Amino acid sequence: MKRHQPIFTGALALLFCAFAPRAGAQSASQSIFLGPGWNAVYVEVSPEATADEVFSAWPVDSVGIYDPASFLSTRQFTADSDTQGLSLRPISMWRRGVPDASPVERIPAGVVCMAFNTGFVFRTTISGVPAAPRTTWHVTDGETVFNLFGFSVQDREIVTPDAYLDGFGGIEGKGRKCWMIGGFSRDDTYELILGNTSSPVENGEVLLLPSSEVSDWSGALFVSPMLGLDFGTNATIRTLEVRNDGTAARTVALRLDRSLAELDSRVVFSPSFLRWRDADAARTNAAWNALRAGDFGEIARKRLEAGETWRVAFGLDRTALPAGLPRGTAFGAILTALDIDGGSKMKASVPVRGAASGVAAAATAWPAGLWVADVAFGSVLAPGASEATETGGTAKARLLVHVDGDGRIRLLQRVVAAGDTASDGSWNGRL
Repeated sequence: MKRHQPIFTGALALLFCAFAPRAGAQSASQSIFLGPGWNAVYVEVSPEATADEVFSAWPVDSVGIYDPASFLSTRQFTADSDTQGLSLRPISMWRRGVPDASPVERIPAGVVCMAFNTGFVFRTTISGVPAAPRTTWHVTDGETVFNLFGFSVQDREIVTPDAYLDGFGGIEGKGRKCWMIGGFSRDDTYELILGNTSSPVENGEVLLLPSSEVSDWSGALFVSPMLGLDFGTNATIRTLEVRNDGTAARTVALRLDRSLAELDSRVVFSPSFLRWRDADAARTNAAWNALRAGDFGEIARKRLEAGETWRVAFGLDRTALPAGLPRGTAFGAILTALDIDGGSKMKASVPVRGAASGVAAAATAWPAGLWVADVAFGSVLAPGASEATETGGTAKARLLVHVDGDGRIRLLQRVVAAGDTASDGSWNGRL
């Protein structure tokens, strides 16, 4: 079994990830708090700035970056620093002014940063591309092996871990023991401070938690895709899924916010670019709803039973984009799923991004294109029959439908994708 060590002499270790955010990525901000001494902070965004740039103002000599979701078959945290059987080093260090000993170039979203604050109370704000939380849980071995878990809580909200962890069967009962990273001796290893899951936590806090089972439970809301909705240069439809992983029903809201990347973008994103529909309740094209310009904020909400998944389809109306944009010009926003009344106060933010196709808007007129329709039959009419026959159940089928620029619809039997490579290396596809 692979293990990792969280402790280096006088400094902390964390996961190396050479993740480089994409150009034009849509970004959000996060507030960071460091108290004097040892700190562990859950980072929700991946800054486009380098680790050197991000950590330059922090009162720290070194920072570790640890990925709680990377340990698919190993223990997350060993108090005895045992790394026996480790095939790849899952933790690494950023060190100030020592580039050769600092393999961490960038900070991926969803990690825990641990460092010793050499000064006084420090507050800062970082910005970057958000990702939905992901955590892999492992069975606790006595009180020597734990799970590092970061909390993604709505702004200005404070919750207890008991409320946030509702739905995770690996921690049974209220007020269970947990631990925090602390201590004021920078020359020694940090301390594990005993607490309980009834004490309040805020956004970005990290606890060391026991678990009685292996799980991929990441919070009351499981949001997919983890890295958001990417329309690329030619896609028009993408689907977001939100699953209630709690034990009771809860109301989930979807909120659309401006991206910080707008400050450097050639395109000011408008909600009028997007259309959305409940993919589980709406079954006709008429159910698509256009978001009017200026409608940032909450766009939809739904009551989900325990274990229920909400599929929300988003359509990008490329005719609403400014005319004459060069191919690849990026635009987008931030989409956040919120637990409104379930008690966890969890949030999961992901980017919504796209790029201009470089072709005339008429060629991409909404809703022209190829559609896959989900249909359900309650009855069927046989050839030559005068009356429909009940199916005895709901018969489901998927149909290929093409809509042209004039709104005419054709039912297709098959579709062939073909194309060629342009001089600039891009693929020009045709159906």
